[in-house]
Amino acid sequence: MHRQGKNSSLSYNLNQTQMSELVFQSAVLSNSPVAIWRNPGSHSDQAVVGVEASPGYWSRDLNDQSAGFVMAPFATAPALQIPADFYFDGQCLNCNLPASRQLSAGGTRFEQTLSRMVALGERERVWFNKQPANKKHHSTTREEFCNAVDRAKTDIAAGRMEKVVLSRLQEVPLDEDFNPCTLFHRLALAYPNAFVSLVAIPGVGTWLGATPELLLGLDDTSLRTVALAATCRREQGGSISELNWGEKERLEQSLVSDYVHDCLAELGLDNYRVSGAETVRFGDILHLQTSYSLSREEITVEAGNKLLASLHPTPAVCGAPKAVAQRFVQSHERHCREFYSGYLGPVNLSGRASLFVNLRCLQLLEKSALLYAGAGITADSTAEREWAETDLKLHTLLRFLARNRKGSQKIA
Repeated sequence: MHRQGKNSSLSYNLNQTQMSELVFQSAVLSNSPVAIWRNPGSHSDQAVVGVEASPGYWSRDLNDQSAGFVMAPFATAPALQIPADFYFDGQCLNCNLPASRQLSAGGTRFEQTLSRMVALGERERVWFNKQPANKKHHSTTREEFCNAVDRAKTDIAAGRMEKVVLSRLQEVPLDEDFNPCTLFHRLALAYPNAFVSLVAIPGVGTWLGATPELLLGLDDTSLRTVALAATCRREQGGSISELNWGEKERLEQSLVSDYVHDCLAELGLDNYRVSGAETVRFGDILHLQTSYSLSREEITVEAGNKLLASLHPTPAVCGAPKAVAQRFVQSHERHCREFYSGYLGPVNLSGRASLFVNLRCLQLLEKSALLYAGAGITADSTAEREWAETDLKLHTLLRFLARNRKGSQKIA
């Protein structure tokens, strides 16, 4: 290793996959929060590491110039931010600490751990687990989910809501050689159009996922968001352009797109460009998506903040009306969603913020993973069909978890 001047880069002769894995592992071993991710359509890993064990809270203000990675829960709890004290851009690991903090205990511990692992060629299978080893988690049964769907349909028929998104939790044992970095890179290869992330925070835990849904993107040229809903399996050999969506799926998508339109209209943002709804592919799953964009000349950062607050959570992950659907979710789901269906992503890195809805995700425990998936319930829903949709979504990650079977694991 050599450092190229103060506040600059730490250089190693490693490829980006090796480097991002070592950054993640060294951070966990140093008890530092870390996030690695890959943007949709990109072949480059990025990562940030904070030198303090406890991350800060994000102000949910895009005017905040502090760079880092944010993670917000489904509920209205504080959003966390991992500061970019160290930032890996896919080529170099940059130290962004001021000179007065470069020799802090956390920063020194991380650098020394990383240098040792590089020099000795070490690899560790480590992650943070906030759950007690003996804690039992309740996997949602088919009967429980189907009963909740039927109760939701009763409320919808009574006019109390139009849609609610019900989720289920499934606990899956991890193979002895499970490595979160390996799974991260397999997901990145399998889902190149997704936002793939691996986030580990002391006292909070470790989350990994691949999501197709942009909540809000902001850079020097534009602000972007999407309305994404409706789900079906991609049939082998079938043409996406010839797919005929059913009335139930089109209603689901229109509820989300109408909601985005209303959020924009309430802020006086009517000069936006819209495209879709179009069918988009995510692995073996198809969705309907409408895309919205505004020129940066037409929107202030303050308006972007208000739009973010209005959008989350959208009818795609909660329901409509929002408040009624949220109450129904809290009353009928036996598990806590935590960061599932919240949002996450980098802010103020390279002059942009990219926040994605945290879907197709799992939380790592000591010897198992908690997987989450949801389905939108409308008047035309059938309980068995919605259960099958959640199965399809869970398969996004389940099919990779059986590929790690050789070795041992460590939990930090």
